[in-house]
Amino acid sequence: MNINGDYQKIKCPICSSETMMYIAKGKTCHCNNKSCMSIFIPVFNNENLVDFQPTSDKYIWNNGVAKSLFGIDWDKVPKNEILSIDWKTDNDLYRIMNNPLYKYSQTHNPIYAGFGLRLLAYLLDVLIIGLPFAFILGFILMKVEHPKGTSDIISLIVSWLYFAVSESGEHQGTLGKIIVGIKVTDLNGEKINFGKASGRFFGKIISGIILFIGYIMAGFTEKRQALHDIMSKTLVVKKNK
Repeated sequence: MNINGDYQKIKCPICSSETMMYIAKGKTCHCNNKSCMSIFIPVFNNENLVDFQPTSDKYIWNNGVAKSLFGIDWDKVPKNEILSIDWKTDNDLYRIMNNPLYKYSQTHNPIYAGFGLRLLAYLLDVLIIGLPFAFILGFILMKVEHPKGTSDIISLIVSWLYFAVSESGEHQGTLGKIIVGIKVTDLNGEKINFGKASGRFFGKIISGIILFIGYIMAGFTEKRQALHDIMSKTLVVKKNK
């Protein structure tokens, strides 16, 4: 049946009700039966529809707004960010699936990394990166004349670049964080940029000078944020397996 890129009345493979669906390659379609609302991926052979591949997702109805059953606590999402629909066409639901808030709902049901896991990641960074670097830097400075404080300045710059580049990079974390399976995100679960990662790094100075209370806050704040996380509006979360 050659119906690629068209609306057709299709029998839902889950609830068996007939419903209008927009069928197109690479796009999902859904059942309009309010008691079903299952989402499918159409399977084509060339231009011919041959089957539907079910997904684990579906929609529910709530006061004219589509809500995904993917684990997000929708009550905490600002109401003006929820996309309202007129429900007249399937394309409206497809529009939701490409809306940033829907994508947020698929990825942002985070498990926050607590103080112990973050401390372990830091100790690994010290062991794998920090100690070898300190040894090499000390050996080099022993061989050359240098102003007082050179070692501290170089260490600060290298530490800043290491943390800022790593946490704004592809893996969203330093080597220690990668090993223990955690990453740094913004409050929406997205990757942070270099500027925000730099702000987070220098915020650690404040976390440290108040008797390290800023670090300890990661053990008891609601989202396991240290003081420098709160200042830079970032989170440290466990990676999805």
